[in-house]
Amino acid sequence: GADGKKVPNAQVIWSCTDTSAWIDQGGRLKAVDGGRAKVSAFVDGTIVTVEIAINGPKKPIKTEGSTGH
Repeated sequence: GADGKKVPNAQVIWSCTDTSAWIDQGGRLKAVDGGRAKVSAFVDGTIVTVEIAINGPKKPIKTEGSTGH
């Protein structure tokens, strides 16, 4: 919270306003594409927003004999 104490995740509302990533309500950010993402957390009437550089999702590595699944 505002006093620096940990806040249970159930009390936080997460949002991501860009298409380069999405965030679930557990606070886990997942890259969708490269770019920048604005991530916000709303708790106890306060909104905190940060901008994060996104490198993009990890691409699967295909090895010899792999089917890619």
